[in-house]
Amino acid sequence: VKFEIPVTSLESGNRRMERDMHEALKAEEHPLIVYRLDEVTEADWALDPDSEIGITFELLTEGSLLLAGIERDVAMPVRVEPLSPGRFRIIGNQTFDMEDFDIEPPTAMFGLIKADETVEVLFDLAVRTVTVECDEQTPCESKQCSRGSCLAMQR
Repeated sequence: VKFEIPVTSLESGNRRMERDMHEALKAEEHPLIVYRLDEVTEADWALDPDSEIGITFELLTEGSLLLAGIERDVAMPVRVEPLSPGRFRIIGNQTFDMEDFDIEPPTAMFGLIKADETVEVLFDLAVRTVTVECDEQTPCESKQCSRGSCLAMQR
């Protein structure tokens, strides 16, 4: 499974701050933030009366994060709530150091104000599974291929 997020879709509510953030993330050279899920290393489930189906899954995932042109392996806990057949809500957060991705923390007021080097990214996605046709000319990146079709996630 691969998630792609356009850097310019990140918003803060402040245009100047957004411009500085997009510049720090090198949006012109690297317009996408990409997370590729490689493996689920731990999984657990729980009854959850607040979820739509009454059950949630807690997963520990391993994958790679491509940010500002630098790719790093990351382990990320996520909560998955089934919404209906083929539809899921995926919730999680990931903390990282900007230095790990060679990102210079943005500054303001001639350097008097500087962003923290540690950033926490929160996400809450609603996705659905779709079947994608694949063959040798259009290979699938999923490890879920069988007989020319793959399961994929779509927002």
